Amino acid sequence: MVHLFSRSKIAALCLITLVTSGCASHSITSDWRNCAIAGAVASAGLSATQDSKDELAAAAGGALVGGAICALFGDKDSDGDGVSDSKDSCPNTPSGIKVDRQGCPTDLDNDGVADYLDACQGTPRGTPVDAKGCAMDKDGDGVADSKDQCPNTIAGAKVNAKGCAMIASLDGVHFGFDSAQLSSAAKMALDKSLSKIKMAGGSVVVAGHTDSQGPADYNQALSAKRAAAVAGYLISQGLSADGISSKGYGESMPVADNGSSAGRMQNRRVELQFMK
Repeated sequence: MVHLFSRSKIAALCLITLVTSGCASHSITSDWRNCAIAGAVASAGLSATQDSKDELAAAAGGALVGGAICALFGDKDSDGDGVSDSKDSCPNTPSGIKVDRQGCPTDLDNDGVADYLDACQGTPRGTPVDAKGCAMDKDGDGVADSKDQCPNTIAGAKVNAKGCAMIASLDGVHFGFDSAQLSSAAKMALDKSLSKIKMAGGSVVVAGHTDSQGPADYNQALSAKRAAAVAGYLISQGLSADGISSKGYGESMPVADNGSSAGRMQNRRVELQFMK
């Protein structure tokens, strides 16, 4: 009767151990199946050199031993991204995400947002982006900050390609000093604007402005009254009240020099801001 631990079998076990544990520092041992194959090949090969008739049994035993050794001591791949833990700089990558050689999610446009989270692939290099990987647009007008020449557009305003609000100046609609009363000339100018407002679609904000004479708080209230006067007149001429609102900006947005009477007159104005 052949002793269970014959020299050939002991040698096979030693060889299996050497082969599989010797691979422990390599990425193949991140999968126990690779080690099982290595163990099976080593054991079957050694059995064949001894003229044994049980190569299959030897291979099966080698596979069990090899797989066990690597499963216990091999370099694992905990997140299953194909990069062993010892080389994985991002060990908790979500399942199914494409990674680079360091085991981190790919970021093809190098904007700092992984491709699987990037809603704006191909952002030009160096462009500041938000959490979705899209170019920053602080005023939310649809034009990236890097191209926006009017970065503080009011929310909801229609803008042009430069990010500036579409505003129509109501030429001829000016006010006397400390007055919100519409003159006959101002009403005629508004009548000419009716078709333009209707064609624009969407809603319109009537924006009132003043010159810098007098207290700022007073001018703010006065500009609101001027804007309301214009909005009221437009509604009286048939425009829907639901599509028109008014707002006063006081002296905060001059278009001319307040140091001259001509400049102050230009600043006492009303504009139409077209909204989306």
